[in-house]
Amino acid sequence: MIDLSKIDQNDFSEVVSIVNSTYAEGKDAFGDARVLKEESNFTYIMVYSLSTDGACYRVSIDRNRSRIVNMQPNCSIAIE
Repeated sequence: MIDLSKIDQNDFSEVVSIVNSTYAEGKDAFGDARVLKEESNFTYIMVYSLSTDGACYRVSIDRNRSRIVNMQPNCSIAIE
């Protein structure tokens, strides 16, 4: 479950942590994030790498279920 009140306050630490644990083996490779798009039922967040490798992931959050429903690489290079 994602704490939507944090998302609404532009606190993306929980989402960044999930991206780090899923795609960076728990390392703090990702840290910067911003809202890409908001809809009534979904919020789309872009999470960026802290290094200069250019990696980023687009994270889709279902606001009705308070869950991440999709994470996909969305930049030229992604950490696998």
